[in-house]
Amino acid sequence: PRRDEVRVMRIMVRTSTDSTLTDARSADTHPEGRCSTLARAAARAVDARLIPWAVGLVTFLIFAPALLNGFVEWDDQINFLQNAHYRGLGWTQIRWMLTSALTGHYIPLTWLSLGLDYTLWGMDPLGYHLSNILIHAANAALFYLVAFRLLGTATTLTGAALRSASVTAALFFALHPLRAESVAWATERRDVLAGLFFLLTILLYLGASEAEGGRRRRLLAGSLGCYLLALLSKSIVMTLPLVLVLLDVYPLRRLALRWGMWRNACSSPPGFLPSVPS
Repeated sequence: PRRDEVRVMRIMVRTSTDSTLTDARSADTHPEGRCSTLARAAARAVDARLIPWAVGLVTFLIFAPALLNGFVEWDDQINFLQNAHYRGLGWTQIRWMLTSALTGHYIPLTWLSLGLDYTLWGMDPLGYHLSNILIHAANAALFYLVAFRLLGTATTLTGAALRSASVTAALFFALHPLRAESVAWATERRDVLAGLFFLLTILLYLGASEAEGGRRRRLLAGSLGCYLLALLSKSIVMTLPLVLVLLDVYPLRRLALRWGMWRNACSSPPGFLPSVPS
């Protein structure tokens, strides 16, 4: 009986080894098989939940040298050095923030964030730049989530390929030279803060497009709330509803372009935008 058991074990080991060698030869013979195997292994190795954090961390490290910046004589002296009204979060300061349009901008939420900076850091420019960079890092992570949803809807990409494309899009946005002014200039807090709520509005709107019932209403309400906060950060985001309408056209395909569409659009708006039923 023992000899039989040994013989069976040898046959099992030989069969397993032959199968492994066959799979390896097949992967070597067919490069596409080898690539797909590596892609699946990479996808398993990376926790998808960590990707937005990684994108934000990379963005923070790239812009970290801006922490050494000071205030500059280009609106910073008007907004910070010569302006004592924003310094603090008392009722006197908040009343000024809610009623002021210094340099022509009505940005009460931005002033609230700067008042918080003063409360934490005083007049040390490092704290103001740190807040700008942290907000922009959050924007980079949000951009990844938005890109992931849009690319997943508009293309046939899935899995590791979809995540890679979304990371590429997010880093292109976050590290583009056009971002340098908004992040490294303390006065442009309004840009990065408005961008934060801009992206949150889109992300919640995309979530609402896939939801139903009460959850859909809550997501739409959250989207509307974020849009209002974006407006209170910088008025340029007033164009955002048009962006959402365009997303309804493509890639969501909830709104078909045709003659007379706007006459019927207002009868059933999804949330706060004119559209036709999905």
